[in-house]
Amino acid sequence: MTSKRNRRPFFVVSTARSGSTSLCRILDQAANGVCAMEPMPNLNVESRDFMDGLRRDALAVVDESIVPRVRAGQQACGVYGEKNVTYAPFIPALYERLDCRFVFLIRDGREVVRSLIDWHNLKFGSIYRECRDPGTLNEIAKAAVRQLPAWADTSDYSRPRPRGNEPYADLWADFTRLEMCAYYWSRINELYLAQLTKLPASSWIMLDYTRPEPSQIERVVEFLELEGLDYETVRAMLDARINSLRDRGVTTAEVDKKAFWMQWESNEKLAFDEIAGETMRRLGYYPPADPDDTRRAEVDSAGFGSFWRRFHGGISWYSWMYDYRAVQHEAFRAWFAAQDAAAHFESIMEIGCGLAVGYADFFRDRRYIGVDLTPHLIAWCERHRSRANHRYVVADVTFTAFGEHADLVFSQGTIDNVPDMDEYLRAMVRAARKWIYVTAYRGHFPALDAHVVRFSEAEGIYYNDISPACVTRVLEEMGCTDIHVGALETGRTANDIQTGINNPVGGR
Repeated sequence: MTSKRNRRPFFVVSTARSGSTSLCRILDQAANGVCAMEPMPNLNVESRDFMDGLRRDALAVVDESIVPRVRAGQQACGVYGEKNVTYAPFIPALYERLDCRFVFLIRDGREVVRSLIDWHNLKFGSIYRECRDPGTLNEIAKAAVRQLPAWADTSDYSRPRPRGNEPYADLWADFTRLEMCAYYWSRINELYLAQLTKLPASSWIMLDYTRPEPSQIERVVEFLELEGLDYETVRAMLDARINSLRDRGVTTAEVDKKAFWMQWESNEKLAFDEIAGETMRRLGYYPPADPDDTRRAEVDSAGFGSFWRRFHGGISWYSWMYDYRAVQHEAFRAWFAAQDAAAHFESIMEIGCGLAVGYADFFRDRRYIGVDLTPHLIAWCERHRSRANHRYVVADVTFTAFGEHADLVFSQGTIDNVPDMDEYLRAMVRAARKWIYVTAYRGHFPALDAHVVRFSEAEGIYYNDISPACVTRVLEEMGCTDIHVGALETGRTANDIQTGINNPVGGR
């Protein structure tokens, strides 16, 4: 029998194109509950009117439009939930009336803006219809525009516009669609944050859906006290990319690759940062404006690490880099499976973990320690990848005292960018109880008897060529046995942006 506590309803809230449809469909598979998708009325008009100051009766709106269907849903199932993208003004009223829980879904703003523009051009043609640039609409989008006149488009009406003396009000008419979408993403997420932080911390959870992994969904399932959603089911649904353009019938060939934020022009990136940069920092996608605002790792006199402390890549960049090196990761996982069968690794440490893409999930049932010298990356991991058996540590292992240990210590594509590759290897060996595993991404250089170390003063980054002979000598000096140093094909072409060979290094 479902307890009264388990019957608390929940709401999945986010901006549009942040993944809420995907999460809704996943949660709707729970054995003891449902998650309704934007049930009517969905408050498109009311939401905009509240943001514009035209209405102030939030409790009355909730009592009339939402409470009756939630109560009916609670009678029909164990745990009732629903998702919507227009509930930001009503969150305190929803909590007051329903004692509910919230899942606040966020996604890198650049990804949301890119997706909204694609959604406009390739599906609906209705994202900020007043924009002077109509966009590059395909036939599907043109047909959708013809079928829905602007005066009847409540979805577009629901998106905020600056009013009166608000920032950007006098510039709005000349905004590009990218700027309008950046404003939408920033304004709505700031409103969600303002409303949710009024509530008890136990009543809401934040989930970054830029690159969701099954273990992150497990945290949400536990928070909502849902049942029957196993890891493999969640992974399969995430892999299906629910509600993507592909899922909605648009071919990959139609998607404008230039819309991906890495291909934006410099003026587009600057415009986005001007409008949404502060929100990006607040949500953890950008580092703090002042590095002294967070924990800092020690750095060497050459400025090593300064680039990464100010780098604005965020989860979408780290996810792209992980996918780019897919063959490298597959090789490591195959190696891990073989060694684990013989040695059984209770604990694993990743040096240069970044945002722990792939590996926090892969090692979800092991003791995992993610180490990185960049404080805001570690803070993001602690916020979005927290598990009882996982730890995240700020440290530069080549420069600071390092007291952590694990059965396996591994590093993927980081050694090429450190000031002292030999000391990096020594630190890994000192931290390892059984094995280390290292890959270098810049190439295989079997003829080098010594490392080639290069430092870019402009970027604060080392770009090094690693010597296999030197690696072997260092590992032997550290007492390692069963040493393997060689080349690993990556599956990339010689014309790709990075060298097509990696150096896998194993030792114990």
